[in-house]
Amino acid sequence: MGIALSVKGNDNYFHSAYWHFHIIRTKLAVLAGIDLNQINMLLDGLNLVRRVSGEYFGDFECFPSTEALDALVPDTNTPKKKWNKGTDPIIPFLKHSDCNGYIGPKQCGAMIKRMRSLLAVWPKADEDYDSMRLIIELMEYAASNGKRLIFS
Repeated sequence: MGIALSVKGNDNYFHSAYWHFHIIRTKLAVLAGIDLNQINMLLDGLNLVRRVSGEYFGDFECFPSTEALDALVPDTNTPKKKWNKGTDPIIPFLKHSDCNGYIGPKQCGAMIKRMRSLLAVWPKADEDYDSMRLIIELMEYAASNGKRLIFS
């Protein structure tokens, strides 16, 4: 089981385990400087992310250690803050269900420039760099062809 991101008419697709997609979105949010407490994106996977942080965040400059990750993400016992929609265009991607629904072409188009700017500072040696690049390419295809980025 896992998540798949696809666009009708494009043979490329992104497939990942749920927990790994969760890590990719966490890295993206941290690079963007988004307050993970505020968007509450780490509800169920938080403890898993902490357990695997040494393996999956070890070479990622934003996560030099589990302690650094603990400082950036909410504690599962912390009361949730009221959601403030914020202004970063990637927030809809971070908040989206990971197993159903879609992001429309206009919304994909609104995210592309910001996603590309974050990919530019993403460590190229990181194992998730190519996954993030593929996700952006799917968004670009969706936006330029009037298609939906489908989460399934």
